[in-house]
Amino acid sequence: VKEEINPAYYIAWQNGYFAFDNERLEDILSVLARWYNFEVLYARPEIRDIHFTASLWKDQPLEHILKQFEKTQSISFQISGNQVIIH
Repeated sequence: VKEEINPAYYIAWQNGYFAFDNERLEDILSVLARWYNFEVLYARPEIRDIHFTASLWKDQPLEHILKQFEKTQSISFQISGNQVIIH
């Protein structure tokens, strides 16, 4: 099966940024949790399935990155130690 792809999503890490194309929030936060070393807690299970497309620089503070997600959906993040709680 041949499929046309955007290579930017596959080489983003080499260029210093994260790139996500219509990915679930749970999958995105899994990548970010490894990079920023935090644990994710969800206030409601359905939040996990919200989809995002985003390009984010890896050298940005975690708080800045999470604010970008808050601007596009009705979710909020609370940082407590090494835990991020999503409401």
